[in-house]
Formats: sequence, structure tokens, C-alpha cells
Amino acid sequence: MVLVHRQYSSLLERTDGKPPLPSFQTEMSIPYALTPDATDVILDPIPNDPNFMRDISKWDDGTDASAFVTVYANNILNNGTHGLELVTEEGLVKLAKRLAAQLSGTGRKLFVRWCPEMNGSWFYYGPTHATPEEYIATWKQMYKIIKQYNPNVVFVWSPNFDLMPGDKSYWPGPDYVDWIGTSVYYKGFGSNGAMPTSYINESIYTIYNEYAVTFNKPFVISEASGAWESGSGTLPGTGQFIPNVVNYVDQATFQKAFWSPILSSDFLDQFPLLQAVYIFDIAKKEEFWTDFKVSNDTATRNAFLGLVDALDAKGRMTWASPTKPVVASATQTVAASAATGAATTTANAKSSANKHCAGFLVAAAFIMSLVAFV
Repeated sequence: MVLVHRQYSSLLERTDGKPPLPSFQTEMSIPYALTPDATDVILDPIPNDPNFMRDISKWDDGTDASAFVTVYANNILNNGTHGLELVTEEGLVKLAKRLAAQLSGTGRKLFVRWCPEMNGSWFYYGPTHATPEEYIATWKQMYKIIKQYNPNVVFVWSPNFDLMPGDKSYWPGPDYVDWIGTSVYYKGFGSNGAMPTSYINESIYTIYNEYAVTFNKPFVISEASGAWESGSGTLPGTGQFIPNVVNYVDQATFQKAFWSPILSSDFLDQFPLLQAVYIFDIAKKEEFWTDFKVSNDTATRNAFLGLVDALDAKGRMTWASPTKPVVASATQTVAASAATGAATTTANAKSSANKHCAGFLVAAAFIMSLVAFV
């Protein structure tokens, strides 16, 4: 996966009277931005900058939907200073204050997924740019500062799914982590076929068992989807050019094969610490043109919602609860989160952490979804 600016389209908006999904997914950068000439950092949002917090009105939905915020340290100055080198105490304090101001009085639970997929090479805080020791030191500094201004924050530690068994090099320790997460994608690399039925289980097995189970922490699949490819592209590793992606199934069947194992009672029973699965619902250029969306066409959308409704019929889902509507002030509107995204959250009601988030929420033009299980 490569870092891109995530512009989310209208997702899975429903008109069937279902309550809202109980989680908003957003992202932001630390530092907030760079100067136009990339010679210095900007720590505070530019007044009225529409790119810092898009669609802030979606947060005034009158529910207790949680805020799942991913923070990336992926900037680079033109002098080469980059990633964690640009994370300062001042920047962390300003970030912590922005989060506190945005959520004050809303009743929303705050989740912070700090610098995820740190074991991959595609971010400026990954192994080719920073040492695990530097990552852990920054994590602990971040933890203390954000906790000071947001006492009830939930910190999510989320490596990519291919973390090697036994690799504890990036682990800050159980006292500094509240939830365990991971990113899971399926790619055919030049062909779209049915995903192996064991793929999801095998992908989360190591991180789920070595961290969530070992330390008794709630677990979240913090990014997920099937990668439907099209057009021409090159294979990773070899660089072989593929003129056209071969389709063995249609897109709806492809995505259903990805989501069916997750949105099932058997899966939830097998992984009882699982609390959430957030959809990576965008299309972008990777090795090929890659569409991760479950909302891009009617057949795919209906196949996905069919899985959701089947779980709901079994009583394995809960929904966001209404609260007294809160209207953000002008100052809070500027100091809001980044791109509102697609989130499907799963929660096991047998776990005490289920109280933090559960259900499927669709807010106006964006999906922030959560599936809760009992």
C-alpha cells in the first residue's frame, strides 16, 4: 500500500430507516502541514482550511458514533528531514488540544491509531527511515501528551498484517496500548479471482494471537478490503508488465468473497476479541488501477449490504445511539479531523470493550460502519 490523500465518495447511504453506524473514520498529519516551499512545518490548521476537516457537518449527527482517528507522520522537508524527525513535543501538544476541542461535549469515544503499518516500507516512519527504537520512543511521548488532554482516549497499535511471528521490535508494551489492530487486503496482482477461504484467518492470526490474546486487548481490523484491479500494470518484485488484468469473477463476487468470512457469526465466535473492521473504500492507482470500494456499483453494494443485513437478522449487530445534537463552533470546525472515511466496525458484545463502539452507521453522504456481535 502507498500513502495517498483519501478522498471518499458517497458510500452506502441507506434509506431503509436503519440507525446510523457508530464510528467516524478520519485521518490527519503530524505536523499538520508543510510550508509551500517545504522548508518548515505548520503546526496549526490554516484558518478556514477545507482540507483539514472535510464534511464537519457529518459529525453533528446527533449520535454517540465514535471517532477513529489515524495519525500519520509522513512529511518530508526539502532538506531531507522527515517522518518521526518532525514530530516534536510542541506538535504533539497542539494535536492533543485539537482533538480535545473537536470532541468536547460530543460524547464521542476517541480512538487514535498512531503511525500504522510501521513495519512496511511505504511510510517515512517505516524501517527504511526510522528504527524501531525511535518509533517506540515517539509512541510513548505521544501517549503521555495526548492522554493528558484526552484522558479517555483509546490508543490503537496497528502494524501491517505481515508482521513476522515473534517480532516484538515495534511493540511499545501493554501499558501504552489499548487496542491491537492490523491492515488486511487481498490482491490478485493481475487477476481477479475468488479469494482463498482461509486468507483472512491466516492474515490476522499472528497479530491477533501474539498481541490481542496474549495481552487480552480488543482487536480491530483497521483497514480492509478486496483490491479489484483493472487495466495494465506491473507486478511487484519482478516488474513484469501485464497489459490487461484477467477477470475470473465479477466485482460483486470478488468483494463478497472478501467480506463473507468477516461478516459471519463463525468468524466472530472464532475471534472473540474482534471489535471493529474499517473499510478502505477508495479507488486509486497502485500496481494496477485498484478499486477497493464496496460502494462503487449497485451489485457490489447490494452484496455487501446483504451480508450486513444477515448479521443484523441474527442479532449480531448494534447501532449508534442518539444523543443531544451538538453544533460545532467556528473554532472547532476549523480544528476538526481529516478525511471522513468508510468504516465498518465489528464488536463482540461479550467483551467489555463492546461498550465503546458497535453497529453499522451511515451518516449522510459517508459510511462510518460498525457491526457489533452478541
